[in-house]
Amino acid sequence: SKGCKTCGRQFPIIGNCRFSAPVFSKFLRPPKKQNAPLRQSVLDVPQSFNNKCAPILRANVSAAEKQPLRCRKIMETPRSLKYTKSHEWVRYDGKIATVGITDFAQDQLSDLTYVELPTVGDEVGASDQIAVVESVKAASDIYAPIGGTITAVNKALQEKPELINTDPYTDGWICKIQPEDPSELESLLDSDSYNALQPDDEN
Repeated sequence: SKGCKTCGRQFPIIGNCRFSAPVFSKFLRPPKKQNAPLRQSVLDVPQSFNNKCAPILRANVSAAEKQPLRCRKIMETPRSLKYTKSHEWVRYDGKIATVGITDFAQDQLSDLTYVELPTVGDEVGASDQIAVVESVKAASDIYAPIGGTITAVNKALQEKPELINTDPYTDGWICKIQPEDPSELESLLDSDSYNALQPDDEN
């Protein structure tokens, strides 16, 4: 087994093949020539780590001993949600739209220290600023994905802003909006389109 240089965990090396779990599929590039070795090989990760840390071997298996192992956090983008180019997500239940920031956004901001929430009852338009999140690295404005009326805010974030870091799609939601025009949701991105906008961290 090999130890990850980042987290120190020990993982057995899989042979020169694709790891079967879908969670790793986007990190593996197929060989350009038939029967050519894969450019990357994934290490066996316990199921409990799948959504947080994926050790990636950036070399052919034949060069495994020469390459350090690094852990890469897998960004979650649930297919049931809609997304914006400014990194907000929306969950619509047919009446109310719940809004937060994406896993990618919270990861880029790092540890959150403060959240300025909108006011219940405020009417907002699509792309209006509705909140501010501050972290140890930067502050960032949050924008309304759709227009409507703020019906609820996540007051738990006032004492625990880190909920956005640990659980951005559930406990870390920011506010809820009653849409004025639900058809605006159709212009938002699906998970595949949102993922396509993110930079390739290999470049």
